[in-house]
Amino acid sequence: MSKYIRSVVIDPSSAHYIGNKLFDLSDARLNRDDTLLPFYRAQVAMREKNVSVNTVDFLLSNEIKAKQSEYFSLGMLDNFLALESKGNVLFKGFVLMEPPVVDPFLYQSLPSLTERFECVFVHNVIGDGYSLDGVDLSKLKQFYWPQPLVGVREEYWVKHDRKNKIVVINGHHNAYSGAN
Repeated sequence: MSKYIRSVVIDPSSAHYIGNKLFDLSDARLNRDDTLLPFYRAQVAMREKNVSVNTVDFLLSNEIKAKQSEYFSLGMLDNFLALESKGNVLFKGFVLMEPPVVDPFLYQSLPSLTERFECVFVHNVIGDGYSLDGVDLSKLKQFYWPQPLVGVREEYWVKHDRKNKIVVINGHHNAYSGAN
């Protein structure tokens, strides 16, 4: 019998993180700037409470033998749809990590997501940039990015020779063509 009393399954935001790579701090490419630290800390804390935490591929391949698994998605629709027929999955939370301008299709899916999931986390819950038609508003929750650091990075904060410039961080996304 397993030592775990509950099973939590996380569907990462990218297939690069399956195989529990979402929790692997040793992978310098995926864990740049300690971006995986919040996931690692959550996994450790939950395992200390006898809760197994794995990425979704373990559930899809039937390696998880729990009677029920609590499922959380970080924005992937494909695996969520595949799990609907399994019957032993509790659809707990779905996180839309991109704003509506970057991934409008996910926001168009909000009515079905709020129908199936207990909570759906979005950047804004007021419909700014997307429609709330058919959305169960009681299930929308404000999404806050986890921050692995406490406080400021002192070596940058104390700099006084800053240039009076603005920085824009942007990816090469075209939300209307489906290209990434």
